[in-house]
Amino acid sequence: MKHNYKLTLIAVAGLALTYFGCSKLKDDNTTPNTADPTMVSTEIASNLSEALYADKGGFSISDGLDDPTNIVFKSKGKVRIESVNHFGCGSKLDTTFSFKLGDSDTSKIDIWEKIKYEVACTNNKRSSITVNDSLNLVLVGGGANITEKYGKSFILKSLNPGVSNLKLQLDGALNAYVNGTYTEAGKAKAISASFNFKLTGLMIDRAADADITDGHATFTTKGTYEGKTWNYSGTISFVGNHKAQFSINGKKFTINIKTGQVL
Repeated sequence: MKHNYKLTLIAVAGLALTYFGCSKLKDDNTTPNTADPTMVSTEIASNLSEALYADKGGFSISDGLDDPTNIVFKSKGKVRIESVNHFGCGSKLDTTFSFKLGDSDTSKIDIWEKIKYEVACTNNKRSSITVNDSLNLVLVGGGANITEKYGKSFILKSLNPGVSNLKLQLDGALNAYVNGTYTEAGKAKAISASFNFKLTGLMIDRAADADITDGHATFTTKGTYEGKTWNYSGTISFVGNHKAQFSINGKKFTINIKTGQVL
């Protein structure tokens, strides 16, 4: 599991603006002030993809049960983080780091993250990891004042413990929140959103680009953006080939879980 925080944190800092600022929620047989469930579904898929496949928060199912490496970040003494070389059976990591960029209240990035990581083995070979990861971000600048909170609690285990780590199962929970204001085309706007997931029995094939071949999730999401509000709940069924079937507000969609594209 690689943690390239120098790139990760910059990407996360821009997420709140690019994620919603470049997407336009539009109506689809909804009331004038209700966000289209199709577009909300793509945002849900993007949230999930970031958590499962990208470096956001320092976890990717593509890495499987490998060691967390490169958990080192230096920036003028403002970051506190432990270096990790190898995790043996039964080993644990429990550490916190913070990162600050900018010297004024009108232009800054403040990041705080707490990581817990525990290894379990079968026949002296790694068979599961438990990951708890909490990330808090404050981004100020360019007319924006955004706070984002992000957390996950995952158990990733081998389906053939002690023998192979190519077939894996993931269970756990994921939560993401964003709140704040930003300026677009000279106008001040507000954004507030939350996404909460429960993941059950996600079957992962690392030999097939970490494809999720089976399993399901439930979710709730609510928020306000561009004068549109939403309050939806639904289910996700993973069907392989990086596709998932979404059921939300009485509508059903098939979405590419890695790109967020509605198929």
